[in-house]
Amino acid sequence: MITHLLALLVGFVAGALVFRKHAAKAADIEAKGKSILDALKGK
Repeated sequence: MITHLLALLVGFVAGALVFRKHAAKAADIEAKGKSILDALKGK
């Protein structure tokens, strides 16, 4: 039981660190995608 909770906690911490690392890159990619769509729409 304790091992399971510890593994769950480690998983959440690792997931949060990975999310934080890639959140800025994802926002940059999203902005590029929006600008490309706007260019294709002729705005």
